[in-house]
Amino acid sequence: MSVVTPFKMPLPPPMSQETLGFWRDIHDWFKGQAAGHLIHYLYSDPIHETDPVRGTHFFGRFMARHTSYYIYPNEVEMIARHAADISRIVGANPSVIELGPGSELSVSQKTLPLLRVLNPVSYIPVDCAESYLDGAVVTVRRILPDIKIMPECCNFYDTYFAFEHLENPLGCMWSSTISNAPLDGTLLALPRAHIIHMLRCFRVLLGSKSWLTLTVDSNQDEDSILGSYDSQDLADFMQNLIHLIIRDLPTTGLDPNCFVYEPVWHAEHHLLAHTLRVLKDHSFLIGAQSYSVQKGQSLCLATSFKYPLSLFCSMAREAGFESREVFPDDQNRVSLHLLRAI
Repeated sequence: MSVVTPFKMPLPPPMSQETLGFWRDIHDWFKGQAAGHLIHYLYSDPIHETDPVRGTHFFGRFMARHTSYYIYPNEVEMIARHAADISRIVGANPSVIELGPGSELSVSQKTLPLLRVLNPVSYIPVDCAESYLDGAVVTVRRILPDIKIMPECCNFYDTYFAFEHLENPLGCMWSSTISNAPLDGTLLALPRAHIIHMLRCFRVLLGSKSWLTLTVDSNQDEDSILGSYDSQDLADFMQNLIHLIIRDLPTTGLDPNCFVYEPVWHAEHHLLAHTLRVLKDHSFLIGAQSYSVQKGQSLCLATSFKYPLSLFCSMAREAGFESREVFPDDQNRVSLHLLRAI
């Protein structure tokens, strides 16, 4: 039985709740008490010219240069191809609620083609990050100035019945949010109950008359999957987390050169685990807490689940949705789903 090491609240200097939350997540990760839960910390930015923390830069470079990464371009193509099909099924005058709009580029390439065809009465981007909301508003307003835009700054996992009053609500969410589910503790397995809970949160948020369209990576081919993540730019993106820890937490002796990125496919769990493999035995401090990692140890910092179509539709049904239409891509890797609340 593993021993749970409690997180000790640090003493002054005072820290923001955001930094304390980061510290707690990193503590649990290094102590082997949580895994696959650090994805949102990876999109980091420098605070001065020589700052090595450049996660957002590395990810942008990966997206621009690594042509084997199929998820994003396939999503773009599928949404454009089937926007008219979605409009025909959903009907007239929907209100589009985008759950986690992402970057301005994503809104421009994924959401705008859908909005152009749907001609909605309103567009409601929902996110905790005001910068993403601002970007979504600017991007949509620039191209579709007549659409009513009502951004909502909230956590869509704990907001209830916000859109029940809308006549024809259509939620949309693109792949990463549902694919990057955290693990159950450190167990390298499909956290089915948690994924169903995530989908149920969307059902409760959107309301009893709602639709939900989202993209899902269903690829099960190991060579294709591993090839899509075989990139030094992605390795730099993942390994950059260690530089963020060093910058934002009071570390002593933590060496970024002791970790190397390694994607690992677990076919039986439909899981691509993004891991940092430890290159040598290494001990360090964060505050007064000591940590040790051993050579060969793998620390899973993020997940990319690849849900087979039947599995995803089953989980959606348990969450309160029925599958109304599934549009697979030409390679049967990325699928566009249209769900209806039941």
